[in-house]
Amino acid sequence: MNLKKRTIILISIILISNLLIIYFIIIPATRDIKKISESIYAERLDLEKKYQKGQLLKKTIDDFEKIKPEKEKLEKAFVVEGKELDLITILEKISDSHGLSQELSLQKNPNVEESRNFYYHLPLEVNLSGDFVNILKYFEDLEKINYYFNISTISIRNNDGVITMKLIGEIYIKKPTLEEKTI
Repeated sequence: MNLKKRTIILISIILISNLLIIYFIIIPATRDIKKISESIYAERLDLEKKYQKGQLLKKTIDDFEKIKPEKEKLEKAFVVEGKELDLITILEKISDSHGLSQELSLQKNPNVEESRNFYYHLPLEVNLSGDFVNILKYFEDLEKINYYFNISTISIRNNDGVITMKLIGEIYIKKPTLEEKTI
């Protein structure tokens, strides 16, 4: 064989062996590296999401710890279901202490039994009659009680020096906890 044929055969063998190496080793390795890279990227995104959720959870726990002292104050603003008489008694004591005549109308909501919420509201109507100054003192004492009474309507009338006032609003009732049920 002459030198030219040998060189061509040798170059052909080297070229074919390079093509075989590229096809059977380099291309599959490149695909595997690409898959691993995509998998690492997806894992990184997942870890970043988990980190952000962890930070959010940490912030939520910190915020909860900050407002925890206010929890008792907030819970006292609600009338415990079944203990509406406590609020009525307080309102009667306030009106008696200021020499006012008072009529209360607390309406039960028929849909309350179906409610699964932590709390619900009930309409409350208070009719007062007496001296204007004593009605103002009633309001001062009303502001001091723990329960929330959100007044939506106030109407005032003067009948020969006797002031009659009508307050319409709502109170908030919370479902009793296990501890409150046993008391």
